Amino acid sequence: MAVRQTSNNVYGFTTPIAPLFPFPIVSNRAPSTNDFAPIGTQWVNKPANEIYFLSSIEGNQANWVTVAGGAGNFETLTVEGFTSIAETNTSQAFIGIGTSNQPNEIDIGSLHPDAKLLLYAGENEGISLSAGGNVSIFTLETAAAAYTAELNALAGRIRLTGQTLAAGATQDITITNSWVDLDACGLVTVSNLGSNDAKITVERVQWLAGSLVISVINNGTQALNGDIKICFWIFS
Repeated sequence: MAVRQTSNNVYGFTTPIAPLFPFPIVSNRAPSTNDFAPIGTQWVNKPANEIYFLSSIEGNQANWVTVAGGAGNFETLTVEGFTSIAETNTSQAFIGIGTSNQPNEIDIGSLHPDAKLLLYAGENEGISLSAGGNVSIFTLETAAAAYTAELNALAGRIRLTGQTLAAGATQDITITNSWVDLDACGLVTVSNLGSNDAKITVERVQWLAGSLVISVINNGTQALNGDIKICFWIFS
């Protein structure tokens, strides 16, 4: 049944009758366009734990606005302090960002040196990246003219310049990295440049406290006459 609530008045001292703000309407349902009350009236849908406000009455229809949730188009959205966007529904939920099938650029995170971005997913589903095979990882880079280098990063590229490792010779390459410890593991690749028949191959990778040692051998028929390129990705 539709509700029609009138204004509340109280006897005052300076005026005979003073208006009061309308009392909230507590109901077991959401309001409809046929529920009329003074503008600004609060409606509480108790079973659904939702709150509505009457914003206007137009064309003999009541317009109730919910404050339980909403949607909108934003050019910019600025928040301060800790902010959480969560789905409280117990069923499977979907939260979409930039799903308009447009050539959007979506930036998430901060480039501040102390900023951190965490992505969580359940062990049964995991995290899926769908980009037509075009997934890139930003890496730090450094170069050295010896068989040692320092690069403190989880993912990085190192170029050892001007190397002349002889055919059949072995060499240990030490990379100092504060992210590495005895329990670390990851991916390490080594390749070489140069016109000679040099084939730099990884024999072993040792994960130590604060560094990793890459043992390589030149399996080619000629000495190396170019740079050695090392790429690594550490799983923390």
